Amino acid sequence: MSTTSSVTDKRISVGVKGLDVMLGGGLPMGYSLLVVGPSGSGKTILATEFLAEGVRNGEKGVIAAFEKSPSQLLSGQLNSLVRDMKVGVIDTRSLDLSIDQTLHDLIDMIKKLQAKRVVIDSLSGFELALAPEFQEDFRGSLYRMIAELTGMGVTILMTSELEDRYADLRFSPFGSAFLADAIVMQRYIVMKD
Repeated sequence: MSTTSSVTDKRISVGVKGLDVMLGGGLPMGYSLLVVGPSGSGKTILATEFLAEGVRNGEKGVIAAFEKSPSQLLSGQLNSLVRDMKVGVIDTRSLDLSIDQTLHDLIDMIKKLQAKRVVIDSLSGFELALAPEFQEDFRGSLYRMIAELTGMGVTILMTSELEDRYADLRFSPFGSAFLADAIVMQRYIVMKD
């Protein structure tokens, strides 16, 4: 996706200073970032920081959460951003979603808020929420959706579960790595003093 014409040399902070340094000054505007890691490794926390950093810099955001109910998703920080209409939430609780409908809802909210940042949490939850007839071409449809959003100049952070077996790391079964311009992998590690 790095051929997207809307990608600029301007970099935006992901909300974590050390990660911004590792990314060479932040994430290029209009990029898609895939954050992978095992359950509980902090993917949603990083996604919240990404949106909060945008708001601190005058950039509104949108989140589509497919694995958590609104009450679970809305941490104190994210809840206040939503309440203040700085971040919009796409309702993904209906069953049998289509990627086209989700894209339509995202574009509507992006335009309404003039949002510059989008979070999709998570890709595996998104696939499970789709109606069976849309699951067959999930990868291709998701690729087109991300291309359309980044083509609008929106920066996307997506999360995906990663099986962590210490010596053996496996991405999700549908192979999501090709979707992103950059990948951040989160792992559990033992720190010794």
